[in-house]
Amino acid sequence: MKFNWKVALIRIPINGLVLVITAWILPDMQIREGIMSFLILGASFGILNAVLRPVIQFFTLPLIFVTGGAIIILINAILLWVLEHFLPERLQFDSLITLLLAALLVGLLVLILESLFGITPPIIDRTLVEANRSSE
Repeated sequence: MKFNWKVALIRIPINGLVLVITAWILPDMQIREGIMSFLILGASFGILNAVLRPVIQFFTLPLIFVTGGAIIILINAILLWVLEHFLPERLQFDSLITLLLAALLVGLLVLILESLFGITPPIIDRTLVEANRSSE
């Protein structure tokens, strides 16, 4: 498997945009304004998603199946909480309810924007299917 730099570079502004939109919707979530804050938050959230999310998902795998995936909201909340503690001058939540609502919104917005920009890989890669057909 090869690392895709294009996808990584597209996800940084998407993560930043998702956090800004979420802060705009939720008045109890504050984000420091500015393009640098936008990029730092986007890159930091992307790194947390790449490094910490798989570890948390591994340990909560049975809960993911039992809850029908609803535990993903809690995983997003944990990632946002870690991000808030690493960058308290750039991101703050006033309450736990705001953090949980932000986790829900972040999950939905990431899903929508990544699908819109074509970042999420298809379940079945048509090029692989066609390559297998031509080799038969």
